[in-house]
Amino acid sequence: MQKLAIKYGVMYSVISMVVTLLLWATDTLLTMWWVSILASIVVCVLVLRALLKEAKPTLFGGNMSFGEGFKVSFASMVVATVVLTAFTFVFFQFLYTGFKQDQIQMTVEAMGKYNLPQEDIDKAISRIEGQGIGTQLLNSFLTGLISGAIFSAIMAAVMKTPKPVEE
Repeated sequence: MQKLAIKYGVMYSVISMVVTLLLWATDTLLTMWWVSILASIVVCVLVLRALLKEAKPTLFGGNMSFGEGFKVSFASMVVATVVLTAFTFVFFQFLYTGFKQDQIQMTVEAMGKYNLPQEDIDKAISRIEGQGIGTQLLNSFLTGLISGAIFSAIMAAVMKTPKPVEE
C-alpha cells in the first residue's frame, strides 16, 4: 500500500506543481486562481481513480471496501500534502518572493472598485502583512489534509465493491 500511496501522491504533487508554475510563469497565478483550483480538483479525482483502479486488484483481490479505498486514497493525499507544503515553502520563499506585495496590490485594487472605506482596506492589508510563511504553510497543510480526506471519501465510496458473501 505504501508504494502505491507514494507513487500516486507524488504524481498528484508533480502535476499540481507544474500547473502552479505555468500560472506563475504566465503572470496569471493571482488573477486566474480558479484555474488552479479547478485543475487541482480534476487532477485529484483522476489520480485517485487511477490509484483505486490499480489498488483494487493488486491490494484487495478485486473487491474493495469503503474503508480500504479510503485508507489508500488518504495515504496518497497525505504524501501529496507533505510534498506540496514543501513546494509552497520553496515557491514563496525563493521563486515568487513578491507574492505578498502583489496580493496586497490586488486586494487594494479590488476593494477600491467597490468603494470600500479605507479603514476596511487597511484591515485587509494588515491581515495579509501579518501572515508569515508559517501561517501559509499551516493553511496549505490543513487545506490539503481536509480536501484530501473529502476527495478520498468520495472516490472510495464511488469505487468500492462489496466482498462476496461466503455461504
